[in-house]
Amino acid sequence: MVQSLNLIGWLACVVYSTIPSFWLAIHPRSEYWRSRSRSPYRVLLPLWIVLWIVAALVTASWRHVVLYSSLWAWVPAAFLFGAGFRLYSKSGQDFSIQQLSGIPEVMPAAREQRLITAGIHSRVRHPAYLAHFCEMLAWRLRGSIREAPRRPKLVCNK
Repeated sequence: MVQSLNLIGWLACVVYSTIPSFWLAIHPRSEYWRSRSRSPYRVLLPLWIVLWIVAALVTASWRHVVLYSSLWAWVPAAFLFGAGFRLYSKSGQDFSIQQLSGIPEVMPAAREQRLITAGIHSRVRHPAYLAHFCEMLAWRLRGSIREAPRRPKLVCNK
């Protein structure tokens, strides 16, 4: 069970950590993406999946590293998980699924560009990013799979 939770947490963090790179591929080049006759997601989604693979390969050797192990770490982690899920639900209330996926940014016919200033967006500009951060921090705080490797004992033969 714990190994499954750790795997899910690591994979979620791999995906979450690539979201800013995905948006950096969209925002500075939105006019370019809009000028394409075919859907830009034919390029953007495979590119994002490649970013997942790269992030997973880079972090795979460290995913079993234990910084500490404590059941008490679940207390702040549970709070952060709850805060992240609440932020996700609040950010989706005023944002359409098209806005969350960036369709107005890249599709010329879907120009639903409006600044959201109601709800959670009146307090936080990008609540979904804050939710991602809360979730990743919660996964890190709650501990790891096994005990930290011990320093080898020196054995002296006399």
